[in-house]
Amino acid sequence: MDLALIGLFQSICLSAGAYVVYSERPTFFIYYERHFYSSNQDTFASYGRPPADPANYSKKTPAMVYIDLPDDTIEEADLRAILFKAGIPLWIYEPGFRALKTQMSVVVNEGVSEVEMRKRDEAGNLDRWLIKNQGSFNEFAFIPIHSRYRDAYLGIRIASKQIIDIVEIPPPLG
Repeated sequence: MDLALIGLFQSICLSAGAYVVYSERPTFFIYYERHFYSSNQDTFASYGRPPADPANYSKKTPAMVYIDLPDDTIEEADLRAILFKAGIPLWIYEPGFRALKTQMSVVVNEGVSEVEMRKRDEAGNLDRWLIKNQGSFNEFAFIPIHSRYRDAYLGIRIASKQIIDIVEIPPPLG
């Protein structure tokens, strides 16, 4: 009986742990105002929004999306005002989501300058990262990324528009 109870308790703990890991995994990288934000399904729930389906934007998770703002500045201001009143950040407003791959040219052109990166790189991580990824600064675009537990830069190879890796340098807050 004791072994059966121990086995049952361990199974329950394993199931609970698997659920937590599953629910906390990032499901979206959202590009908004020159920053990436990592988001999981609970992020949407915390703002009273239905969870977005990453499969609508990508075959892989986390889905990479950007926020498509209205071209008209009055419409954009109205949308921002409505969402502000509702307490919903624009970066989790799913009707504005679009697949990121269509905007990667814009994203790589909005990278942070080398002067800014070196000013923030107190630990010398940038040079080690460039050596590891076999390139010079001008071959990459560096975009701030913010997640629940970590803020850094995302390195994107300009020529291929492929996300390479995270650079451990603290970015400005979004």
